[in-house]
Amino acid sequence: MKNRCILTFSLIMISLMYMHAQKEVFLKVNHRLGSQPFVLEKPLANNFGHPFSITRFDYYLSNFIIYHDGGKEVKVADSYILVRDGADFTYSLGTHDLTHIDSLIYLVGIDSLHNHADPSTYPAGHPLGNQASDMHWGWTGGYRFVALEGKVGAALDKTFQIHALFDKLVNRVVLTDPSYDDDNKIMIELK
Repeated sequence: MKNRCILTFSLIMISLMYMHAQKEVFLKVNHRLGSQPFVLEKPLANNFGHPFSITRFDYYLSNFIIYHDGGKEVKVADSYILVRDGADFTYSLGTHDLTHIDSLIYLVGIDSLHNHADPSTYPAGHPLGNQASDMHWGWTGGYRFVALEGKVGAALDKTFQIHALFDKLVNRVVLTDPSYDDDNKIMIELK
């Protein structure tokens, strides 16, 4: 009986220690244009004094890898984020057994395997699914990784479009020591 109590107590303690090490990791993105918060369709002037406004700012982030605690690695499964209209957001990268994040690696765009997959194979609500068809260019190019559109000219009457697509334009980003602890959460904040 005494051994059974010791074993039960030991298992409870191990479970508590394991649960304590589990932390949810969040990516928080606050869009800025210069030093100001980003606002869609707000008339501004560029560094030459020419007026412009941005009417669309959509992009994908994907394939998150968290390096932590001196070289351990966590690949965040099915991590695809479609950001619409440059809206600020917070996204959970999951709950992981870690203490400190050394770096975060992700793609601006979609990896080549998923970039050329059939959008109809994804479930409703998935960022790569058909509901995001305005970001899917076609079988050859795959998805638009970034869609930036707006107006220019003295009367903001001319349109510009910048669309990044094709596998060669995927951009790999590495952030070192990007996080801070907030209670039992780890926040990675980007501006």
